[in-house]
Amino acid sequence: MRESEERHRYTLELSPLIPWSADPQGLVTDVGTRWCERTGMTAEETLGTGFAAAVHPDDAPELLDWWQSSVQTGEPFTAECRYRQADGSYCWVHVRAAARRDDEGRILRWYGTLEDIQDRKLAELALRESEEHYRHFVELNPQYPWSANEEGQADQLSSRWLSLLGMTQEQAAGTGWLDAVHPEDLPAVLTIYHQAKASGEPFDYEARFRMADER
Repeated sequence: MRESEERHRYTLELSPLIPWSADPQGLVTDVGTRWCERTGMTAEETLGTGFAAAVHPDDAPELLDWWQSSVQTGEPFTAECRYRQADGSYCWVHVRAAARRDDEGRILRWYGTLEDIQDRKLAELALRESEEHYRHFVELNPQYPWSANEEGQADQLSSRWLSLLGMTQEQAAGTGWLDAVHPEDLPAVLTIYHQAKASGEPFDYEARFRMADER
């Protein structure tokens, strides 16, 4: 038993996850030493519902509601939130917990972990900011950008382009935008369009399009 406990202790210490446990009522009864090191809180301060003091004020109400819901239903718990570190900064973590039950299905204890996901969250934020910058660039661009999938089907057209043609995104998607090409120009446009799809080469053409006020 001592050897088993020793192996378990070393496994927890080497794991990047921060372990914790709670009683059947959802009150924290034990936390790993790394929690105390990371938050600057003592184990005593963390027990019960004391851990909530380290949760970001914007995340705490929803997190506690979700936790109580799992405690009442017995369903596994999973959530993402920010917690305050010892230096006062906040770090994103993924919190998970599952119930251990007896032979009759009664909850004996909750076992959980905290996983540091700060790098992933920062990467997601950087991606959203990049997409936002691109969107603003598209909206401010005097041209009318659009994109198509590998089969040449239009999947995204700028809002100004759609406003100019008087079409919705759904109407213009695929090859719907071709409906706005002037009938006299359509054969040449189709020829260039299909050649580009087949070859993958860039294409450039001039054509007349029917405006929204001409519909």
